[in-house]
Amino acid sequence: MPHFWVTHDGQRRGPYQEADILEAVELGTMRPTDLLWVDGMREGVPIADVLPYMGARSGPRTRPPGTKIVDDLAELVLGNAAYAGFWVRLAAFLVDALILAAVMLVIGVGFLATRSSVAMEVVLALGLAASWFYFSFMESGPSGGTLGKRAFGLQVLSDRMERISFPRATVRWAARALSAAVLAIGYLIQPFTARKQALHDLVARTVVLSRVPRPRALSVGIVLCVVPLLLGALTGALVKLAELLRQ
Repeated sequence: MPHFWVTHDGQRRGPYQEADILEAVELGTMRPTDLLWVDGMREGVPIADVLPYMGARSGPRTRPPGTKIVDDLAELVLGNAAYAGFWVRLAAFLVDALILAAVMLVIGVGFLATRSSVAMEVVLALGLAASWFYFSFMESGPSGGTLGKRAFGLQVLSDRMERISFPRATVRWAARALSAAVLAIGYLIQPFTARKQALHDLVARTVVLSRVPRPRALSVGIVLCVVPLLLGALTGALVKLAELLRQ
């Protein structure tokens, strides 16, 4: 495995591996204009000139086949991906909430149609199980995201830029309760963390990346207008269904 040296602020430092350099540029401790050296080179070259090749070359050696979704940290450094912001994540979450509310409505109507005497608590438990399976199965799947996230070009990855496992996705789903606690402070810290991680991301050691640039106004518009209207309509239907089930 080759080792690299970097000239940063006039000092030659190293040796580094490719992943070390990519992460350092991402975090800002190295600059794309810093010079990169390997044994046998007469002069260094800017890190930015070799970033795409470093990412392509290091992936298969450092990760098992099929684990990559984003092409290494070079994608972030080169601007082809970014950590997802607060509003676009909220918009994606509300789309997912709309989908799950529709699932709850179908479950409730199904029980009502069979004239079952099942309690509303059972319907809610089935809805909770549906939420767990929906988020955990889809976020650990090949696309790395739920339907809401996929609609906005978002992917959930580990903090090492790898596809997450089903158990880790389950931890992430369960940790949402921590994010929602105390006035949803775990969600509100997301814009202020280094990698735009909410509390449940920090617990599960995950990040959310955005691969499709979208104007912030679009995400805010969806959050403030379209999705709440749909959620309001579904909420009203669920309330009516709850009254019918209690009768």
